[in-house]
Amino acid sequence: MFHKLGRYALVATAAAALAACGGGDGGDTATSTPPARFAAEGLWTNQYGGVLVTSTGEFWGLEYVSNVGWVLYQGQASASGSNISGSGDVYYGFSKASGTVAGSFTASTATLTLSSPALGSQTVTLAKNSQYDQSPSLAGLAGTYASDGGARFILTSNGSISGSNGNCTFTGTARVSDDGKNYLRFSLNYGSGCGTLSGKSSNGVVVPVSPTTAYYGEKLNDGSLGDGGLLTKLN
Repeated sequence: MFHKLGRYALVATAAAALAACGGGDGGDTATSTPPARFAAEGLWTNQYGGVLVTSTGEFWGLEYVSNVGWVLYQGQASASGSNISGSGDVYYGFSKASGTVAGSFTASTATLTLSSPALGSQTVTLAKNSQYDQSPSLAGLAGTYASDGGARFILTSNGSISGSNGNCTFTGTARVSDDGKNYLRFSLNYGSGCGTLSGKSSNGVVVPVSPTTAYYGEKLNDGSLGDGGLLTKLN
């Protein structure tokens, strides 16, 4: 992906939730009730990575595992009171396994355990990152970026993406999130010089964690491989 599956980081995807509309007879006005936002929604980070949970409870999580490196957890969570739990997929290197997340949260901190039978468990303490609640702006995020795996790409103010990593070239599009939060949803198409990724397509998110850095998370459209990392905005 942006760095050919060299390292993994956490971000979260967004899923648009449509409210059910109620209809009436004889010209009654249809009404809708917005769905309740997920209680643990937000970007939760520390110096090693973090977890982002969207308004619908979808999460992507990052944690460093000794002798493995960065591991990407992606799935769906549920909340009960101040507790959170969920399950999904775990991506590390060129492997995929099942995984879970469980823990507790307050308005400002979260303590989560990320687990997989293949990798064991890692418990992390995270703080809520205010970048998630900034107004999303494609124009504000436009610029030239470098990934921690060696890729460079340009994101324009109209959402087009073009970049390369060595002989691997890729193009795509990006748009602001559907739920009014500060992250982008993107899709990429890989060229013929990208090894395992040649000719394949992916989708994912970019989530700012500071004015000049962002995490991204990405999966092939068939779900077979996942990736993530740190992006630095160069200009």
